Amino acid sequence: MNAYCHYGAIDRRVRRNIKQMVSEGNTPVGMGLAVPSPFMVELAAVAGFDFIWIDMEHNLFNPETVQNIIRAADSAGMATCARIAQKDQILPLLDFGMVGFTIPHVHTALETKELVDIIKYAPDGRRGFCTGGRAQRFGAMPHSEYIKEIADEVMLSIMIEDKEGLENAEAILDVPGIDYLQLGPGDLSQAVGVIGQFDHPLVTEKKEWLLSLADKRGIKRAGTGAPITIAEDKTVLLAALQDIIKKHRAK
Repeated sequence: MNAYCHYGAIDRRVRRNIKQMVSEGNTPVGMGLAVPSPFMVELAAVAGFDFIWIDMEHNLFNPETVQNIIRAADSAGMATCARIAQKDQILPLLDFGMVGFTIPHVHTALETKELVDIIKYAPDGRRGFCTGGRAQRFGAMPHSEYIKEIADEVMLSIMIEDKEGLENAEAILDVPGIDYLQLGPGDLSQAVGVIGQFDHPLVTEKKEWLLSLADKRGIKRAGTGAPITIAEDKTVLLAALQDIIKKHRAK
């Protein structure tokens, strides 16, 4: 057996390929992760989710916990994605095995190109090389093999949700390498001057405009096959606990 084609018990990734699911017409369904525990990942896997979406913008996670969340997701056959506001966190997470990156508050086309450069190898980007990362089987996998493995797996989603981003939306979405567009109605409501009114006509107008721009450029978004997150662990847990205590006190 060719030594360069075998990597012990992790010869082949068993996690779902989210981009492949989208290309085949299947909408991947994810669970938002705010509780910093691999235990929640295993529960999501048993429930039948396709991927984990870690919200690292609005929650606190230490690096070791995120590592273990990725390990748990890989073992359970799920992809790991995250919303990340700090760009310097992206490359280490790529090297460890995270495949999906949602970047909030994207303001300019230049910023978007920088994100593509961080996340993707040439010819799309200029991702930095690391030949010993976990995603590359700690160096046991030749880089040429690794590039092939992740070429159709790593994803960039951007969020245009601020005044500056809206002003530059067309130029932003013209940047090659964007896989998906996500919307943030809360921040959009703030950007158009009706903070907290998520269903205000001004917010709806901007949402529909952004979605139309994405559609014209062939960028997937919710409703056209892009991955969707339909639940968040802390929200689901709170609702369940409230229901339990309500029923108990009604006895």
